[in-house]
Amino acid sequence: MKFIALLIIFLLGWSIYNLVSKKKHFLEIIGFSFLIGLGTLTILMFYLNILGIKLSSTSLLIVSVLSVFGTNYKFFIKPKKELEKIKNINVKELFFIGNINVVWIVCVAAVIFLLFVITKKSLFWTTTAHDAITSFDLYAKAIAHEGKLINSLILEKSVGFGVAYPPLYSFALSYTYMLGFETSKIIPALIFISFVISFYSLISKNSNATLAIFVTLILIISPEIIAQSAINTTSVPNAVLASLGIILLITWYNTNDKSYFLLSIIFLILNVWTRSEGIIYVAGTIVLLFLFDKKRISYKYKIIYAVLTILPFVVWQIFLKINHDVMDSFVQVKYIYTPVLNLKQIIYIVKYIFLNLLQRAYFGLSAYIFVVILAINIIKIIKKRENLFLLCIIIVSLFLYMVLLNQLELRHDNLTNILKHSAKRFVFTTIILMWAYVSTSKIVVELFNKIEKKLSFKVQTNS
Repeated sequence: MKFIALLIIFLLGWSIYNLVSKKKHFLEIIGFSFLIGLGTLTILMFYLNILGIKLSSTSLLIVSVLSVFGTNYKFFIKPKKELEKIKNINVKELFFIGNINVVWIVCVAAVIFLLFVITKKSLFWTTTAHDAITSFDLYAKAIAHEGKLINSLILEKSVGFGVAYPPLYSFALSYTYMLGFETSKIIPALIFISFVISFYSLISKNSNATLAIFVTLILIISPEIIAQSAINTTSVPNAVLASLGIILLITWYNTNDKSYFLLSIIFLILNVWTRSEGIIYVAGTIVLLFLFDKKRISYKYKIIYAVLTILPFVVWQIFLKINHDVMDSFVQVKYIYTPVLNLKQIIYIVKYIFLNLLQRAYFGLSAYIFVVILAINIIKIIKKRENLFLLCIIIVSLFLYMVLLNQLELRHDNLTNILKHSAKRFVFTTIILMWAYVSTSKIVVELFNKIEKKLSFKVQTNS
């Protein structure tokens, strides 16, 4: 029953993907479905809570099943037409994974092995991270036990500051406890597996399969990312959702396939529904979307994009305000709206952000390789605007993060402590996007095209 309930989440995500995506691909289905389904379920949980309906395995299974049927309404209205669409699916295109070669096989084997190891570690070891024990996992147990967001732990102030975060992650963990799992760590394991598949699928669509799997492997062996992926906190899930949302937008920009535009909206919504500071990625993409795109999407759709991606942030802030009397003590920061022009503090923030990005013990050579490729591309960027959209998103989102840190008034911590111990997690999304930039740069793609041509087997899975 436990795993059937998780399968229903997958089916919910697949149903939403099926609604918005014209060209189906099995890697996208496997990678996106759990993430979309889980995020959608947590949004439903929030509104059930607002309506005063107790959250339980029964109520959530009912609403999940109804949502699956609801999103597949076309099968009930025009079954013959939908069945005809299924028959007309190009099987080779659906299962196309690129040109298979020795490098691809070795990298795939290494990625699968790493995913197996990190999943085993995640499920075997109990939750030990301080933020998880005092906040997310503890709060999830209370939600599962009492069936509501504002529960006894909050009223008695017996839980950590994480309860003031948007509820996606705590809701997701609570669902596993409602189902009877002994540990909630199956959630971070499934999120990370889904991310790896999704990242590979999107990068291969923007470059080639050999380059995509090679970069995927290099990315996931980054020490800090692979370490944090087994820790039951929000840093990696937030980076997963934010980075995929942006890469989906880049994929739309490169392919002009509106399905990726819509999927980008979904993932950026879930990004903000995980951590409030995810709004910086939303803000950056909205500004650049209006600046870069002139013809592909009308202003109406750009405004819809902006409203939908900002909405979860607004909804959660309203919830915190309405429940100010019990939630205020858990809110860790206050945003200062007037510019904080403390030059010493600004230099300090910039210094530590870049120290973390360049720290090889955290991210290996990721930032260094990005800088090298950027330097090689500089003339093409100036003359041909090559990959400029993604580059601007990386720069703008990183800049906005530093602005955000500068404008925060910390109530239960200090800036020095945050920068020394937490900033390495702030840049997870930036590192992922840096690798996305490297792997979609023309010079790198051309190099790996030559490698594919020389190493690919004679029998290829061409569509």
